[in-house]
Amino acid sequence: MKRKTVGTFDNHKAALRGDGKFEQSELAQKAEALVSKYGYEFARSVGSEFQISTIKSIYRMIESNEQLADKTFSILSKVAQGAEIQHTEISGLFYLLRVNPAIDFFSFPMKNLIEAGIGQIRESIRRAHLIEGKGGPRQSAKGLLEIINKGQSKIKAIVPF
Repeated sequence: MKRKTVGTFDNHKAALRGDGKFEQSELAQKAEALVSKYGYEFARSVGSEFQISTIKSIYRMIESNEQLADKTFSILSKVAQGAEIQHTEISGLFYLLRVNPAIDFFSFPMKNLIEAGIGQIRESIRRAHLIEGKGGPRQSAKGLLEIINKGQSKIKAIVPF
């Protein structure tokens, strides 16, 4: 009798069972496999370690480029070390990997990101959003670049305009 909006998490769980609003069970299974591969699980709202709530972001990445989505999550899971991974980090790094295909992000960028830690990464992304006056993957990527390119003189990742 009382109608309620069904959230993304519940739609995702329904899709895993093969029913529900999202008839995307294959996509849901790929997303579930991706996050569990790196020790994470989807949650309605994050409250503990190794949880992620940005289901739509993962879906979009997989639909766009499944291999790049795996690479993105691989890097972020190493950097976050069990901490919550947010939409801004995922979308920003995915964007950077897409526009900088020649750079090996498992070398200097990974080292710089791990040294900075997830807290400093989020702060850098927040500053980039404030400077630009808007959010989005491109602005998140600029925040990540501040950390990634630190100390680099020969090879630098870029965000094209």
